[in-house]
Amino acid sequence: MFAVNAWCKISLPGFVSDGMVLQRDAKLPIWGWADSGEKITVRFQKQVKTAITGKDGKWHLNLDPVSSGGPYTIEFLGKNKIEVKNVLVGDVFLATGQSNMEFTTYSVTNSRDEILKANFPDIHFFRAALNVANQPIDTLKGDWKEVSPETVGDFSGVAYFFARELYQKKKIPIGVIVTAWGGSPIEPWIRAEDLQRFPEFQNELLNLKTGRDWHSTFIQYESDMKSFHESNLGVKNGVNLTVYNDDEWESVEFPFDLKALEIADNYGGNVWIRKRFDLNESFNSNLKSTLFLGKINGNVNLYINGNEITKSEKKEDGTYFIIPENVLQQTNNQIALKFLEIWGGNIGEMGQTVFIQNESSKMNITGNWKFNSKIEMKIPDYVSSNTTPSTIYNAMIAPLIPFAIKGVIWYQGESNVDRAKQYQTLFPALIEGWRKQWKSDFPFLFVQLAGFMEDKKEPSDYKWAALREAQQTTLKLPKTGMAVAIDLGEKNDIHPKNKQDVGKRLALAAEKVVYGNTEIVDSGPTFKSFSVDNGKIRIQFENFGSGLLLKDKYGYVRGFSIAGNDKIFKWAKGFQEGNNIILYNDEIENPTAVRYDWGNSPDGNLYNQVGLPAVPFRTDDYPLHFE
Repeated sequence: MFAVNAWCKISLPGFVSDGMVLQRDAKLPIWGWADSGEKITVRFQKQVKTAITGKDGKWHLNLDPVSSGGPYTIEFLGKNKIEVKNVLVGDVFLATGQSNMEFTTYSVTNSRDEILKANFPDIHFFRAALNVANQPIDTLKGDWKEVSPETVGDFSGVAYFFARELYQKKKIPIGVIVTAWGGSPIEPWIRAEDLQRFPEFQNELLNLKTGRDWHSTFIQYESDMKSFHESNLGVKNGVNLTVYNDDEWESVEFPFDLKALEIADNYGGNVWIRKRFDLNESFNSNLKSTLFLGKINGNVNLYINGNEITKSEKKEDGTYFIIPENVLQQTNNQIALKFLEIWGGNIGEMGQTVFIQNESSKMNITGNWKFNSKIEMKIPDYVSSNTTPSTIYNAMIAPLIPFAIKGVIWYQGESNVDRAKQYQTLFPALIEGWRKQWKSDFPFLFVQLAGFMEDKKEPSDYKWAALREAQQTTLKLPKTGMAVAIDLGEKNDIHPKNKQDVGKRLALAAEKVVYGNTEIVDSGPTFKSFSVDNGKIRIQFENFGSGLLLKDKYGYVRGFSIAGNDKIFKWAKGFQEGNNIILYNDEIENPTAVRYDWGNSPDGNLYNQVGLPAVPFRTDDYPLHFE
């Protein structure tokens, strides 16, 4: 990829930049590019290291291990000089996966409070830009930012709460490199050579060598999308001006659910929405005011009487836009907003109302609004670039190797629920492949999928349950840990907002797997064995700490089903007896199998005394109806 470049000066990987965090107590590989044969000197602390650039324009050296601390400066000297400042030394984690890892702190439960108290200058995040490639490349764009109320809203919520937990316990700098991509299945994250043993991917792997250039395709798509985002034809055409004629625009009432109203297609589009209104007599138009538009899922550019309104506050109930003094007028006001939605979007929710207020008065702005979805440029054709095997690995993982890391946190699997059996081998292949390339058996921690979607009234087979089982089998690999999130899900939202507990549970797993604290209870009760006596099943557990806990005021179990020789599962009754659970069903004389929380969004109520939910399980290996 770099043979065409002329390296006249030293250049560095994107993650070797101001604010970076280096892994403590480990050999520190550092590399970059310069003229062929150029001598490169690196100065860090009391270390002075040199390297000679090869014919390919690349140089590489290793810094000696350093204990935690900072901030420091690293100097790179050749024909030019680069200083990388505000460098910390601590523990570095790679946070990766799909949309639940991308899910930002802006959108979590109690986001406003979380953002306001996020003042941790020793926690730094690097958010890698999305990219794909047919072959491994060296570039990874992005920048480091320290955690503050101004920055944390854009960071991965799961990764932030994980890092915060560790920092508060360890009191050392924490660095997080986020390489996550919503909607991505697992195979794009796996190295091509590690997919060779999977026959189902052979044609796509061959196409990586002979087919479409995904890197250039995605670069062009990103450029087209940038133009689409910046499209301002509506403003140029006078959409935001009160004199513009909107008589032929269609009508819509708040809240605006663009997908449901078929204002835009399933993929996305730019829509202009306008409203004319007069202020009531008690409303002082000269004062600074606030416009409430409810919860917004999408991007909004707001204009009032031709003035662009840029200041806003995000709160739990939605977004408040700040209208400066003397923008409003008593009559003939106009709100005009350009709404960009991708994959469906909405402004406001049922029960919310658009209102405007200031110190003098408050008034609702109800009734019909006008919309037009044909003014701005058409959204570029979607490029499904994040589903092709190995392409994300090539562009977003390979450029990091062999940068020293403490471990990996992973939240992915939603896009593989239709292929749970395959996931049982793909997931270990990813972990083992990454470790092989890094030449390190670093710890790998992952989130088991949260509850999502409704369950049937009677016990059944579920793809989501099978995927969770596939994730759990990966714990057979050494130095792996799993955070159970079955009780943190939302039936109607694949992106549950409680990322705080996900981060905490990952941090508990890190305490044991990464930091070797064998005394800590990092998991809820885990199935150990069961026995049958007189028609009742007795289940024994591990990881119950100081004891089991049934979250039911009457002490009854939920979420358990049992089956007899006919392999038909029925809901079980049961109770706690010491650190065992006793189950039965009057219709099953000789139970042979047990399942717990085997569903999409099951309602199991078994925990341990430290509040961690029991790990879903089944004792049978019956073929599932969808396999």
